[in-house]
Amino acid sequence: MWAWGQEKRWANVALIISAVVTFAFQIFASYQYGEKSLWMIVAGILLLAGIVLMFISKRSAYVLILSAMLIIPAYWTVMTTVASPDQNLPTAYNGGNQQDGRARQQDGGRNSNVNPELITYLQANTQDVEYLVAVPSSMQGSPMVIATGRPVLLMGGFGGQDDVVDSGDLAQMIANHELRYVLYGGERGNKQEIAAWLKTSCAVVPEFASVSAGRQAPPAQNQSDGQNQPKGQQEVLVLYLCQ
Repeated sequence: MWAWGQEKRWANVALIISAVVTFAFQIFASYQYGEKSLWMIVAGILLLAGIVLMFISKRSAYVLILSAMLIIPAYWTVMTTVASPDQNLPTAYNGGNQQDGRARQQDGGRNSNVNPELITYLQANTQDVEYLVAVPSSMQGSPMVIATGRPVLLMGGFGGQDDVVDSGDLAQMIANHELRYVLYGGERGNKQEIAAWLKTSCAVVPEFASVSAGRQAPPAQNQSDGQNQPKGQQEVLVLYLCQ
């Protein structure tokens, strides 16, 4: 287009129209993700300056117009690297909506899957043991690990159906002062033995006799114990003190 623009006016006009349409789409796409940043204004100023310079200095005009079209994509690329909330599973930058999501995660747990009162209680009473708490699966445990940096025992593995520990293992860990609290609830198929042991060997912590911690794992395929809750619902658990 630069070569054509030396002799043909339509090439310059085509570049201006293409740049305006491109910039307009960038603004539209950014707003869809709640993004309203200073870089949009800078890109708009450069684009306007390039259009004006097209009648004075074509080389400068081309440089400004092309720069204006690259600013917002470049900004998005940089933000993907520096603002991703999850470095283990990185995704493209999600604009202002992503920043709002991070704020909700950092607001003390009011809008996250972590119960802040429960975390404070466990932190204060488990400094002399290895595990913060034992939970049914990673659905309940992973938010606690992220919030505290402490190890959490996942009794049923990722989805709650694995035989990671049984009641004998839990009793031994408690005797070895590795574990003190167990967060549990429901009759979980192959984990009914643990539920029975908790009721006979541990005491319910009254202030946490009904807490929401994490999200229920989806029921395992071809397995039905009649107690699994629908996917995505908050699960009510009970905190047990085992000594």
